[in-house]
Amino acid sequence: MKVFKFGGASVRSADAVRNMSSIVKMHQQDQLIIIVSSMDKTTNLLETIYSKQFNHTDFNQSFDELTQFHKEIVRELMGDRQMVDSSINTLFTELRKTLRVDYKDYSFGYDQMICLENSYPPVSSTITWFR
Repeated sequence: MKVFKFGGASVRSADAVRNMSSIVKMHQQDQLIIIVSSMDKTTNLLETIYSKQFNHTDFNQSFDELTQFHKEIVRELMGDRQMVDSSINTLFTELRKTLRVDYKDYSFGYDQMICLENSYPPVSSTITWFR
């Protein structure tokens, strides 16, 4: 059994995701566990967004930056702009819903945000498109 973990800079662009895919394909005859965590910039932007939300300041610019970052990569990989936008918009709509919760405890709210980042099902579905 082989375990591969990709995240951060190793999935920072469409080319990096393609490279990840080629690495996995080289080992497709093996039993694999593949872990894909957040793309480059994602955790930092989510931390910025959550901090601004918690402090009741405008986070829209950071939110838009995060959304565009992901859309650009997925559009380059998939090519179908309408499907990509629909899928990404659904994901980020759910993220906005999470941001509407007014957590009284910063750490608890932060943990909720980071858990969402690393476990939200559409992210897993998105990765399977690249096989």
